This record gives sequence, structure tokens and C-alpha cells, in this order.
Amino acid sequence: MILEQFQTPNWRLSKRRIARQYRRTKRQVSHVLHIKYRRSERTLYAYFRKQYFPTTALADTRLAIKKNEDIFLGTLLVSLVLGYAFSVSGLTLALEFMAVGGTMASALGLSEMLLYFVAGSVFAVAIAWLVVFLLNVSSIAIHQGATHKRYRSLIATLRAGLGRTSRVTGTWIAFFALLAVPLAILGMLALQILLNFELTENTTIALMTGCVIAACTWIVGVLMNFSLAPYIACLEEQVTILESFVRSRQLVMRRGRLFTLGTYTLLCLGLGAAFLVGRVIGTVTPIGSGAIFTILTVPVLLATNGIFTTLYRKRRLARA
Repeated sequence: MILEQFQTPNWRLSKRRIARQYRRTKRQVSHVLHIKYRRSERTLYAYFRKQYFPTTALADTRLAIKKNEDIFLGTLLVSLVLGYAFSVSGLTLALEFMAVGGTMASALGLSEMLLYFVAGSVFAVAIAWLVVFLLNVSSIAIHQGATHKRYRSLIATLRAGLGRTSRVTGTWIAFFALLAVPLAILGMLALQILLNFELTENTTIALMTGCVIAACTWIVGVLMNFSLAPYIACLEEQVTILESFVRSRQLVMRRGRLFTLGTYTLLCLGLGAAFLVGRVIGTVTPIGSGAIFTILTVPVLLATNGIFTTLYRKRRLARA
């Protein structure tokens, strides 16, 4: 009788044991998953805290301006005065350039369009030189505030920006040439193919799609790799234009490319918002929408300039 009791399985006890073991295993698995989830969450948060976003760069720019506030405000005032003076006399200067080009064409018997092009190019270079000078003094003031170094006077800051303007202007021209010349060559090749070969509709669509993809890839690549070249030419002494492009690619080789792309995205959004606000204000007030857009563009460009300046300092410290 006793042996039969031991040999007969106790199904009720087995069910309780299985249920207890199931609850215990469930608690253990839930605890392990919770720990892994919290660990992954902390790792993800730590990763994002270590990243350098445009908003963080903008906050660093504001801090740098506070540390060098008098010099920055002085450069900003000089920029506003020069910008206003040039905007008032810019149209007159442009007309004078065109008049001189027409007079020289009549006197020398040359093509008027060629001399108009030359005069317009000189005028455009003069505008670019002035804009680069204003951006230079702003970048130098922000960089000196970020590095806890200050020029002794506003004159010294303006002199430093003026001495580097020609080199930085050449760097900007080379940057835009690197951006535009391959696109022009690609466009001319595509146009020659369309004019000299009879392509079907599907082939034409495929060709145009390929050209658009190649152009967008080239633009993104140039912007991501070489956007710091003008700031290197401005903030580093005794560097050539070619060396500034090489240095720019080295600084963003591991990090900084997505940051640059995000900054350009914010720049486009800021310019679009300024354009829309200018259109709205222009419809309800007698002030022209172009003037409103120009005024609103100034803080957008200054913020972008400050973001790239702080990015250059951050990447230089990381690569040092």
C-alpha cells in the first residue's frame, strides 16, 4: 500500500511546482529584460549627449559672444554701417560699372556683352570681398571668445579680418567653383547626348534621373567635406587655399559631416521662413518684401557663420 502511494504520481503537486517555476522564470526573464532595456536606454542617451548638434553649436556661439561681447558688437555695428552704405550706393555703382563698360566698348570697338560681363564680374567680386570681410571679423570675434583670448581692440580685430579677406575670398570662390563646374560639365554632356542622339522617352527619363542623382550626390559630398575650408583659411595663419580644403576634409573625416548637412538644412529652413515672413509683411505694410527678407537674412547668416566657427574649433580640438 505504501509502495503504491510512492509509485503513483501526484499530479496536483506537479502542477503547483510547474506553475511556481513558471512564475519564477517569468520574473527572472522580466528582470533581465528590464535591466538590458535600461542599460540600452542609458547607452543611447549617453551617445546622444556626446554628439554635437547645431543647436549645441548655437549655444556655444552665444556663450563665446558673451565672453567677447564688446568686440563682437563692435564688429556687428561696423558690418551694419558698411552694409547699409553699400545697399544705398550699390545700385549706383552697378549702373556706373555698366556705363563704363559701354563707353570702353564703344571706344575700343569690342563686344559690349563681353565688357558688361567683365564689369559685372568685377562688381560681383567687390560684393563678395565685402561680405567675406564682414564674415571674417564675426568669425574671429566668436573664435577668440570661445578660446578665451581677446584682441586688445576693435581695430585689431578689423585689421586681422581685413588681412585675411583676400585669401578667404579666394577660398570661397574655389569652393563654389568646385561645387558648380562639375555640375555645368554634367549638364552640357547631358544636353549634347539629348541633341545628338535619338533617345526614347524611357531612356530620356532614365538619363535625366541619373543626372539629377549624380548632381545631388556631388553637391552633398562637397558640402559635407569642404564647408570648413573658408573658416580654416580665416582662422589659421599661413595656410594656402589648397591646404584649407585638405584640412577641411581631415577635420570631418570621422565626425562632422552629418552636422554640416544638418546645418545647411537649418539654413535653408531659416531662409525659407525669412522669405515667407517678408512676403506676409510686404502684403500688409508699404515696406517691400525684399527689404524685409534682406533684414531677416542677416541674423540667419550670422547664426550659420557662428555654428560653422564653433564646429571648426570643436573638430580641431578633437583631432589635436
